[in-house]
Amino acid sequence: MDDRLNRWRRLIIRFLRHGLYHGRRLPPGVRSLVGILLVGTGVVALILPLPGIWIILLGVAFVAMEFPVLRRLQVRWLQRARLRYRPSRN
Repeated sequence: MDDRLNRWRRLIIRFLRHGLYHGRRLPPGVRSLVGILLVGTGVVALILPLPGIWIILLGVAFVAMEFPVLRRLQVRWLQRARLRYRPSRN
């Protein structure tokens, strides 16, 4: 059970990292608008829990990219999460 949960966490973190990578290419105003739309879509999509959660997280992350303090916290969190949930090399 714990292994399956870690796989889901790694998957969500991977989606967030890829989304943020492509989101950096957008102009600041468009990035905020996309973030707000993603949060709204995620709230509607909460009928399906996993897609709703990662869409809301991605939307919040897009909006956080507009503020330097939040952007630094976001980068640190993603780095720690990546190290914590990386697959073990056995």
